[in-house]
Amino acid sequence: MRRAFFVAMLLTLARDRAALVMAFVLPAIFFAIFALIFVGASGGDIEVRLAIADEQASDVSGRFVAGLVDHPQIQSIGAGAFSAAEVRDLVRDDAADVGIVIREGGRDLGDFTGDGAPPIELVTDPTREIPTSVVRGVVQQVYFAELTDVVITAASGAPLPAGAPAPAPLDFSRMIEQTKTVASSDVAPAVSYYAGAVAAMFLLFSALNGAISLVTERESGLIDRVATGPGGVGAVVDGKFAFLVVQGVVQVTIIFLVAWIGFGVDLVTNAHYWAVTTLIAATAAAALALGFVSICYSHVQAQTIGTVAVVIVSALGGSMVPRFLMPEAIRDVGWVTPNAWVIDAYGAIFWRAEGWEVLTLPWAVLAATAAAGLTVAHVFSRRRL
Repeated sequence: MRRAFFVAMLLTLARDRAALVMAFVLPAIFFAIFALIFVGASGGDIEVRLAIADEQASDVSGRFVAGLVDHPQIQSIGAGAFSAAEVRDLVRDDAADVGIVIREGGRDLGDFTGDGAPPIELVTDPTREIPTSVVRGVVQQVYFAELTDVVITAASGAPLPAGAPAPAPLDFSRMIEQTKTVASSDVAPAVSYYAGAVAAMFLLFSALNGAISLVTERESGLIDRVATGPGGVGAVVDGKFAFLVVQGVVQVTIIFLVAWIGFGVDLVTNAHYWAVTTLIAATAAAALALGFVSICYSHVQAQTIGTVAVVIVSALGGSMVPRFLMPEAIRDVGWVTPNAWVIDAYGAIFWRAEGWEVLTLPWAVLAATAAAGLTVAHVFSRRRL
């Protein structure tokens, strides 16, 4: 008898392709994704995208730039070919994590006196504190490794043979000035980031839980009876869609009210951009959830696979780990998730302080996602009758 039950369960599992995928394929995929993300996010292994502008264009600055480009923790963009304005744009637009400008009007790279502007400008984004810290360390390391003769001369006040020890310690902090691509704020950048990141993830979770009722009602036969009415099954889908959108907007509103009242996120000034972004994000989440559950054959399938899918999508899209900490390949894959576009839109509003021109692309992507999801929901709901 024991053997019979064992064989029966084995045959049931073998015939259920969805169960096979859930049992043996998805766990491996889930592990691989998180392993890649957290390997990329672990301490010294992080590779920073660095944009460099060498305005001095001297032999010394050239050696310094070459050392930065060759460093294993640096993924160089431009290798010194950009202007200072281009470097700032690259950092602000998330094409680079950090920027370095070797100033034409600054002190010489060997001048530690502190008189005049520091020769190295570190261009940073407030949301990327970890890459900024990494670059600070790399800059100092490369400087003392590649410009030993300059350091010795600065320490001794007179030319000394290359390789000779510096007679006195030098204050390297005088060589760097850090500037930000956005105005300083009393609000920690991580607060604004995770308000959008958490909102994106829970929009998907709540929409999935609400949309699963479509499968439950189909299994109970309720959809069959409603479909004979004047609105047909389309009325059921549209009604659920409208409810999920309203629910999502309320949910995100509560999150950002807490961020505003409790942490000082400037919701009032940015209310118009925030409202449009929230409505489109809720619409995309609702449509995606309905489209997904309409394809599923059972409540259990929709609940199980859907939950795992939301977690994976949220991880890839930056809701769990900031995307700038991820390897380049994972960052690129993340753009297929709604989370990445929602976070990008909220980022443009709250910490990059950009206008509707920058928001047009994420709005368009999310709106197209909503249209595709709702279309799938209508088509498959009719097929499942």
